Amino acid sequence: MSLPNKLRSFPAWPFLSAASLAILASAPAQYLGRQQDDLIYFIAARALTLGHYYLLTCPLRLPLTMANPGFPALLTPLILIFGENAGICQCFCALLLAAIPWVLWLWLRKRRDDWTALLTALLFGLSPIVLSQAGTLMSEAPFLLFTILLLISLQEPENEARSGFLLFAVTQIRSSGLAFFPGALANSFRAKNWRKSFWIAAPAVAGFFLWSLWSWRAAGALQKTQELFLSYGGHFWSLWPGVAWDNVRYYLSAWGSSYLPRLWAKPAGTLLGASLSILAFLGAARTLRRHPTDAAIWILAGFIALHLIWPWRYDRYLLVPLPFLLDCVAAALEGRWAAPLLIALLTAQVAFQSPRWIEGTSWSKVELAQTYGWLRGHSRPQDVVASALYVRDGFYARRPSLPLPGRASAAELAGDMKKYHIRFIIWQDDLDLGLTMGQTAAVQKTLGGIRRDLNDRTLFRMIYNNPSEHSRIYVLRI
Repeated sequence: MSLPNKLRSFPAWPFLSAASLAILASAPAQYLGRQQDDLIYFIAARALTLGHYYLLTCPLRLPLTMANPGFPALLTPLILIFGENAGICQCFCALLLAAIPWVLWLWLRKRRDDWTALLTALLFGLSPIVLSQAGTLMSEAPFLLFTILLLISLQEPENEARSGFLLFAVTQIRSSGLAFFPGALANSFRAKNWRKSFWIAAPAVAGFFLWSLWSWRAAGALQKTQELFLSYGGHFWSLWPGVAWDNVRYYLSAWGSSYLPRLWAKPAGTLLGASLSILAFLGAARTLRRHPTDAAIWILAGFIALHLIWPWRYDRYLLVPLPFLLDCVAAALEGRWAAPLLIALLTAQVAFQSPRWIEGTSWSKVELAQTYGWLRGHSRPQDVVASALYVRDGFYARRPSLPLPGRASAAELAGDMKKYHIRFIIWQDDLDLGLTMGQTAAVQKTLGGIRRDLNDRTLFRMIYNNPSEHSRIYVLRI
């Protein structure tokens, strides 16, 4: 048997198992609450077990309009069985992520040859973008898992009911799943099969309508659209091109850096990412020429379009489109060059990036541990704290928490502290809030104003300063 044939005859399960074990070994890659949304999902799941959907750690009982209920609903059975055990939920999320290389491989085998399918699944499973989310209570892993299951279901002609349920699940886990409608409906629309289109779309439309209705009744707005309006401030058409350009550069650098030594990431990451993106575009075009209604390509296009206007950016946002981008790269080099390039990328990724996540990074340690310890020792259980990341800070300080008040002046900030019985303000320098607009973002301007107000020594007093954690604690002067 020739060497190529021997390679093709290798069983896939040892390699996929290695990728899954790498994901499990990296968990938890980040401490609970580092991304704040992870802690919000955990609290949301706890709230569902009580028959409510508000922020349990907040004295104002803020409705959880910021957390779609789909992912908390997946965590709820774990809390009912094991109690409020975050570790069990982290294990569950690690297992979900570890399952994706297998499901991805099963889907890709119907699109590419076995060797390309396996290499693509391994590139995904061993990516630092993926390993950095291992064991985090974030919605990207279940969102991607259900998206791939949706693509598998869409390949089978008589499964509109199952496809409808999966699209419903995707949109309930993340609102960005609404961008997947063109991909999910492409085939049935082209065939003018309106009955099938209806059964695929109806559950998701109904679910999103009910979620929107509840959000409007609970908070008077839909959280995501409200965030967009506040960010763009009525200047969408003038600000959008800059947001799109900055997001493109950021994601190209993040993708390209996945295959480079850390010292080369900044100078070469964007160039490599741009090169891979050109290949991905060519591969997508080739796929659409053959199959104009290819669901994966249209789902990828919808996801990219959405994140070109979304004024927040994080590496984790790449986790969902990554397997589809890699599949497009393989499609562009269909034939003899696909496997060598994928092997080269996999080798570089494993050599330069994957090991540090498996070994563990500083992200797995609570960054304000000393600050929280001091606060617990110098406050009463009922004392309310406020901060930019108030859910995380209140959770670890074991105190009720509120977001920082909207400010217009130092006097009004002091007045809001009295009004809402806020005893402490926790301030942390150099927070990475993932804002595309940087210092010009509305959120950043508000925080900058609060930071200046806290320097008013006639109204506020700093009672704790920790330079090593870049944190300070302020109280009102009495």
